[in-house]
Amino acid sequence: MSKAPTHFPTGPILVKQAGNVVDEIAAERHAMPALADEDYHLAESWCRDGTLSASMAPRGDPIAALAPNGTVYVTYQHARVLVLHKSVDGGRAWEKVNIVQPPPNVQYGIVLGYGVLPDRSQLLLYAGRMTPTPNWNVPDPVQDRINWFATGWTYFARSQDEGQTWHYFQQIDKADAVNIQGLGRIMAVRDGAVIATASLRFSGRSEGEDWLVRDYIWRSTDRGKSFQRTNFIADHSGETQITQTRSGRLLGAVRTSNFHPTPKQMMLTASDDHGQTWSDPVPVTDEYGTCPGEFVALPDGRLILIYCKRYHPGAGLCAKVSPDEGKTWNSQTLVIRPVEEPNPGLYSSSVLMRDGTILTIAGQHEGSALQAIRWQLPAS
Repeated sequence: MSKAPTHFPTGPILVKQAGNVVDEIAAERHAMPALADEDYHLAESWCRDGTLSASMAPRGDPIAALAPNGTVYVTYQHARVLVLHKSVDGGRAWEKVNIVQPPPNVQYGIVLGYGVLPDRSQLLLYAGRMTPTPNWNVPDPVQDRINWFATGWTYFARSQDEGQTWHYFQQIDKADAVNIQGLGRIMAVRDGAVIATASLRFSGRSEGEDWLVRDYIWRSTDRGKSFQRTNFIADHSGETQITQTRSGRLLGAVRTSNFHPTPKQMMLTASDDHGQTWSDPVPVTDEYGTCPGEFVALPDGRLILIYCKRYHPGAGLCAKVSPDEGKTWNSQTLVIRPVEEPNPGLYSSSVLMRDGTILTIAGQHEGSALQAIRWQLPAS
């Protein structure tokens, strides 16, 4: 199943300038609960072939959402088991809500999106997997990976009871795409609509042909009861995380795909019409492997980009700060969570609490533990 956690960082967030530590920010760090054996075996019983993906790393790529009553919910996957936890004290203590069962006739899959709406109902975007795990040692591993993501159905699901039960109510039509991927928050925007993002991959079917990857918006005008695919954010975009500022402006943290001229970096795009149209993305990071990321918009206009620095030296979960909603960026780097593993790929998801505390859920990778980090950015 999973390895015992070997790396649980403690201590403050480090502020670095030109690679040197120049300051510290206090941080509370709390462990997220591990998946119990009985939960794993329950999920395994849903699989048609009687086994989960034992070869897949037990990654916890989290999606956090803040409910109107202040409860924080976090969903993540552990060896393809979809887990939902909640905290009622701002991320210090956690309890399991549920192990989410896949749709009927679906063996297991991946979560593409999750969110809590103003009426406290919860939404999932779930891509089902109906055939055994791909064999990464086959002669054509790229084609096998395409099949892995393309096989199965993609559903929207709703829960009205805090995630205890789920109703899969709409299947996404992706017939014109090779596959669908993503990892984002489903959210209500200022005009009353509910939006979700996911990446569709096109072409790449013949030898030497690049894949075209686009993050699309799915939009609901009936409070999340039905969704329609509308516009796309940009070519070669992926894993876009959307944040709404105090003014209602939407900001998208866009990861560039491997086929972008500057791959695996973070860019910023904005929408002033509730996600109907988006500006051309502009670079925020300039180093290969600084992705994916998310924005946290503070009420005073400052914008924080929290991102995964994938490769050493200095790998881990890092952040940059903009004093003016992304127009300019400070030269300092915040090191929220360092990672010691040789191939870190650490994802995160953050919410801004009512008291100004930022709660960052740092994903797990290999031996590292899923961690809830409470911190505040000092006044400028």
